[in-house]
Amino acid sequence: MNVYFAFSIRGEKPDKNIINGVYEFLINRGHKVMTEFNIKVENKNILLNDVLNEEDIFKRDIDALEKSDCLIADVTNPSLGVGYEIAHAINKNIKVYAFVKKGVNLSCMIKGNREITLIEYENLEDLLNQLKKYF
Repeated sequence: MNVYFAFSIRGEKPDKNIINGVYEFLINRGHKVMTEFNIKVENKNILLNDVLNEEDIFKRDIDALEKSDCLIADVTNPSLGVGYEIAHAINKNIKVYAFVKKGVNLSCMIKGNREITLIEYENLEDLLNQLKKYF
């Protein structure tokens, strides 16, 4: 399955253990992560602006999203970009899964949307166990 993996890049930084753990989980289960470029860049602490301009990033990401079977998003940290990607996926009838650390005050626009499969987790092991139901 082609999976678009979204997480905060310019806003509050996500937990790298969670991001890397989910990425490895998806790869090990035979899925293609369409946003592998973001994981590799994030792990090297390189700003995407140093490589591509904003319009090129937008086009690359939307193209990858529209070629995906589903979107999985880390919504633990607020991100305008991730919210935009979620809305775009829903509008294109792409299945959306979102995960959030338990205790986070999540936006009602995510929590209240029944088109999003929401996964609340305590730690990486808990998250990966829950993801097995879907991936």
